[in-house]
Amino acid sequence: MVENITRAEYLNALELIDNYHRQEDKLDIISSGNKSLRRCKAGDFVICKHVNQQSMSCLTKDKIYEVVSTGEAIEGKIFVFYIIDDNGKKKKHSVDSAQFKALY
Repeated sequence: MVENITRAEYLNALELIDNYHRQEDKLDIISSGNKSLRRCKAGDFVICKHVNQQSMSCLTKDKIYEVVSTGEAIEGKIFVFYIIDDNGKKKKHSVDSAQFKALY
């Protein structure tokens, strides 16, 4: 005998499955290794490894952020990249900062 479920239960189950797949995707990104921040491009991901005093209100340690753009490129190497911080603001970061690591 088949048990009936409500539409709300069905939608909740779909959301749970979607969250599971997103979690797995993030784990795949983390486990695939690090690369140079100088070679990152829009659409790549970085992980925040250190939050300094100035960034405590807008960044989260070990959170993955998507690179939305890069700037100041010379000979294919960039010097800054931009992410959307926890407050929804576009922020510029130097590739020389130890605050972020690039992810594949």
